[in-house]
Amino acid sequence: MTGFLGSEGGVIQEGFAKALNNFERDSGSVYFKDKLPHLLAIIQYYSLQTDPFSANNAGDATMAALNAIGSAASYGDAQTKAAFTTNMLDVLSVMRSFALLGETSLDSRWSAEADKKWILPHTFNAMGKIGSIASDEAKARLDNTILEVRTKVINEISVETTETIITKNYLASANRQCELTDALYGFCIVPPKEEDILSVSHQCTNNVTIRAQSSISQATLDQSCIDIALQVSEFHTFFNTNGIPVTGDKNDTIEVIAFSSPEDYEKYAPEFFGISTDNGGMYLEGTPENENNQARFIAMQCPDDGSVVRVKL
Repeated sequence: MTGFLGSEGGVIQEGFAKALNNFERDSGSVYFKDKLPHLLAIIQYYSLQTDPFSANNAGDATMAALNAIGSAASYGDAQTKAAFTTNMLDVLSVMRSFALLGETSLDSRWSAEADKKWILPHTFNAMGKIGSIASDEAKARLDNTILEVRTKVINEISVETTETIITKNYLASANRQCELTDALYGFCIVPPKEEDILSVSHQCTNNVTIRAQSSISQATLDQSCIDIALQVSEFHTFFNTNGIPVTGDKNDTIEVIAFSSPEDYEKYAPEFFGISTDNGGMYLEGTPENENNQARFIAMQCPDDGSVVRVKL
């Protein structure tokens, strides 16, 4: 295939990598062993380039290749996993080359940390998924590569960011946790506990509870309860509901989560509730037709006056 490995081959490489999900399982998996070397060749190619992400479609091609190798390791059937076992030394070598040895550890075209690090979670996801099916010896080699990468990249991005990616991408993809017994303990982030961060529980009514961080004041809690009660009353008046819920809605209570700042909202809301934080708050209704469903409104305190932002139901 002319130009498959070359500066103009990014679109073809991306298409090839994405097509490999057809060879992970069932009748297609018998051919995966023949496709794996080509996938490794794509990853290896970029690790050998100078300024690799400046090439045509390089970002999408490398992401697709990493996602493909991780997906095959994680979701492939026995024949696919056997291809990894047979070629594990090559897999480990190529992944180390991409993660550590080349200019593909980070995207150094950029100065901002958020822009530099975009490729690292994809790399660590793939390595973690490979580790989930690898032998103990291969897992140890992957762990060692992770530590080598950490030593390299903390010169350009923060230790906290690096160890968060180790935790949320590498360990999580390998079905591991940052705990005392793990080989990478001390180089990962022990996840915060929800009850330790949201240590305040204030009941406005039998139906509304505010959970917040310890810095919230009693005055803010009391005013938030007043605001919520007003919103509830205005809602039922506007829609003329007579206080009767929608048919099939079994939600009896709501939790209002009030993080102490926008920074804590961005830090903890994804960790605890799995939401994006490019917003000012989010309502999580859950599955209201289920018994014991817990609806939540995730919010934060305003930096200016400490009030809870968007306390509207």
